[in-house]
Amino acid sequence: MATIIVSSIDTDTKSAVEEYCKNYSHQFISVELKKFMETLGGKIPDIFILQIQEITYDMERYLGKIIKEPTLKNMTIMTYLDEMEIATEVALRKLKIDTFILSDKNSEMGPMNLMKGLDKYFEQEKIKNAMTGKKEESFDNEIMSELSKRENGDIDVNTLANQFDSMVSDEVGDGDYDTHYNLGQSYLEMGLFDNAVKSFSLSLKSPEMYLASCHMLGVCYLRQGDKKKAVSTLYEGFKSSKGKKEGAGLGFELGNILYDFNRKKDALKIFKMVVKVDPDFMDIKEKVANLEKELAQ
Repeated sequence: MATIIVSSIDTDTKSAVEEYCKNYSHQFISVELKKFMETLGGKIPDIFILQIQEITYDMERYLGKIIKEPTLKNMTIMTYLDEMEIATEVALRKLKIDTFILSDKNSEMGPMNLMKGLDKYFEQEKIKNAMTGKKEESFDNEIMSELSKRENGDIDVNTLANQFDSMVSDEVGDGDYDTHYNLGQSYLEMGLFDNAVKSFSLSLKSPEMYLASCHMLGVCYLRQGDKKKAVSTLYEGFKSSKGKKEGAGLGFELGNILYDFNRKKDALKIFKMVVKVDPDFMDIKEKVANLEKELAQ
């Protein structure tokens, strides 16, 4: 099952994508572009479909932030365009977006073109997975078999988690940070939080994946109900970013959690730190202004 996100998309096309997701058992989420990260709530999307009539400064800015977010590094962005203008193509290619689907607005072919694009994506994923080798395929099959048992009520979550631990120990080395990070994302989506924590704790050892792993560990602890650990982990990650733009996403997540826990003054401090790091990150300036007004009342 994949998670497909749509934004700024017309009603007919949105309905077509939602129907596609129902037919193929994919998860469908509709988001507002500037509230992309907030709406996800820790979910890791596979595909993000964005309809573009004209690429504006704000749209380009928000897309840039989404693309730089470490936790979304494996997400595919599909742009759904009324027409391909040179300026639009140049702007998108600068953002390293190269999947363009024309809506053909003068006919009913647009949604069909998009469905074909989705079919092509999943076909390529099948080929890619087939090329990973029989050993990994066997590992995947074992996982799917155990998941089926869980869905049928034949196995409980704790037993499933222990079996996954055993499979991972046999198949994946501790130094394979990319695999552990990807496994952590899968575990998180399945609700196997202890397994996810173990995987992200291993990928945390990679300097390149440290910030992304801190972010996801914070999400795991939050889902487990350990608020203090979620806050401390996100704060450590944000602090370690040392004012780099890559840490803005961590600070943004941390501020939102603090706000939800009614620690609004602390949330405001963090949001202001994010503004210093990256003043154009998502809707951070708007958040600061709104929270200042709220606290002044």
